[in-house]
Amino acid sequence: MIIYTAGQMVTYDNRKWIIQKMLTGEDGHTYVMLKRGCYSTTAAIEDIS
Repeated sequence: MIIYTAGQMVTYDNRKWIIQKMLTGEDGHTYVMLKRGCYSTTAAIEDIS
């Protein structure tokens, strides 16, 4: 089990991103808001490494 925290650098879509914050969706899954320069996106926690 990997534990992620805000401010940590992770890989998503073959690019390095910084985790801004964690979110819990209505479906109960955990999502993360990612930031990379002027870009931002939301991804499922299972999709990052």
